Amino acid sequence: MTHFGMLLSVDLSSGTSASRPLDKMILRRWLGGRALNVAVLHAFLCGAGNGGESTTDNGPDVDPLAPENPILFSCGLLTGTPAPSSSRLHINAVSPLTGLLGSSNIGGNIGMQLHAAGYGTIVVRGRAERPVWLDIGPAGACLRSAEDLWGLETGQTHEALKRLLPGTDFESLSIGPAGETGAAFACIVS
Repeated sequence: MTHFGMLLSVDLSSGTSASRPLDKMILRRWLGGRALNVAVLHAFLCGAGNGGESTTDNGPDVDPLAPENPILFSCGLLTGTPAPSSSRLHINAVSPLTGLLGSSNIGGNIGMQLHAAGYGTIVVRGRAERPVWLDIGPAGACLRSAEDLWGLETGQTHEALKRLLPGTDFESLSIGPAGETGAAFACIVS
């Protein structure tokens, strides 16, 4: 399971990120993807300690739009292999629409790009003071100002990033104005 990649933990409040190997026992038990996301989310919200993350007892009734509600992105166990349909990326958090488990699954190349950069799981928590975007590559991850992207629709955001990163083969996830305003029905677009 060494091919799964590192866990990238991003704290938007402090503007920091750190990566480390995922615990092999956690991977054996949950196999990546949605199951791993749910285990890590449970650890954050209930202090159960799964997922190898430091936990705080936020409680299962955390406000879905609060900085304490992490959002998790995980590749499936077979991402990066020749298996059919193996480039999926799983996204989980407490849903602002239902207050229960929110779950999404994205195709395309985003899972493969994340895996190629050396990451299997990303945990994002906190709240940035200003709009930011997360730049992830083989050299690491860093937060960059997104003030010029704020207010753009998702397709416009991707095009703006193309101009910002000319000649770069990349994938993007963006939320658009609905997500920026905290609309309960907003979604992440790949």
